[in-house]
Amino acid sequence: MKIKLIGIWFTICILTAVVVQPICAAESILLVTSDKTAVNDKWFKIMAQDVPQFNSTSSIFQNQQVAIVVFYKEPSTDSAHQAKIFFDLKVVFPDGNCTEQKEIKVIVGKISEAKIVRLSEQIPYLTFDKPGNYQIQVSVRDMNAKTVQIHKKTIEVKEYFNNRYFNDINTFSNWMNTYYQSLTPEKIIDGMVFFAHGDPNIRNKRFSQVSVFFGKALSDNQYLIPHLLNIYPEQDNDMKMTILGTLPYIKHDFSEFINQLPDNEKQFYSEWLNQYIQYPDRGIKEPTTIKDSIRISYQMDMLWSYFFASGEYPPIKQLVEVLELGKFKGSLEKYKQTKSSADEENAAKELVYKASRWSIETNIKQHRLVKDYCEFIYAQENLPPYAKQELKEVLGKN
Repeated sequence: MKIKLIGIWFTICILTAVVVQPICAAESILLVTSDKTAVNDKWFKIMAQDVPQFNSTSSIFQNQQVAIVVFYKEPSTDSAHQAKIFFDLKVVFPDGNCTEQKEIKVIVGKISEAKIVRLSEQIPYLTFDKPGNYQIQVSVRDMNAKTVQIHKKTIEVKEYFNNRYFNDINTFSNWMNTYYQSLTPEKIIDGMVFFAHGDPNIRNKRFSQVSVFFGKALSDNQYLIPHLLNIYPEQDNDMKMTILGTLPYIKHDFSEFINQLPDNEKQFYSEWLNQYIQYPDRGIKEPTTIKDSIRISYQMDMLWSYFFASGEYPPIKQLVEVLELGKFKGSLEKYKQTKSSADEENAAKELVYKASRWSIETNIKQHRLVKDYCEFIYAQENLPPYAKQELKEVLGKN
């Protein structure tokens, strides 16, 4: 078993903003989750009055990562208004042996409002390499009050097997679009198999968009990568192309795997690296031609795929920032009349703006988390003026 400890800055949230379980009079609650956004974006990037929804888990696969998250309220303080809370983590293995990590920091510092719910400053991540039932015990210690609150949770660790989950495009599409709401990484590899052998027209049209989804999902579930590479040699050309096409979107070093490929497959991958549409990590660049706007529309679809694979905040912020191109409204009609290169650039910008606004309006209605993020962006982010106004209209704040 491995334990990785990360530190995060604490944030605040009003009491009603935690829905894992009622806090009532308790000083702390425990969340065990494989949802990595549960400890950052879903907590930090929504308004205090909006209720974050976290994925709790009691069953994972070998080498899948889980976070041990502690929420707390009403800490005792000393005469200088300083709180001092730690928690000890104990893991009991199926054979009865155990491991412990002590004094993981919850909060050490000044507290201004005791009734506000907060997130611990440090969060351990665990992976388990053997199947079985593991007992998790967290002891939250308020050093000023000299009290201890104990939480216990059983985690079942299972061996991973690739099963069949998808038989039709509707089931597959619905799974992709709601994946972030209820994480099921065990379905990822079969999802790739289904997509690889689906309608060639759909595959060609959506390849980059779907590859980003799989790339992000596999980046967050690295335990699946050895399974994917192990089945690679026995796959047909369609599946091999899907796997190779997805590799650039996965945060993983595949150099050893690529070096062992047959020459024709190695050549395909090399050619793909020279032509694939890159994920827009640093945001959407403004187009200069109508052709540019088509490429950018693919990148905006990629941003949505990244969100659906993770529920993370950055792609939504990037899409909202594109709304600044609303200042070019009317340019497309002008370009239709003049056909001049000078007007084409502004027309291309309007096309990108329209695609962004339509997608945000549509997904705000269908996905509560998109709306929560947009509310936070409107209230907290320093948006340029046209983007601010466009988002205000989308949110119905006129």
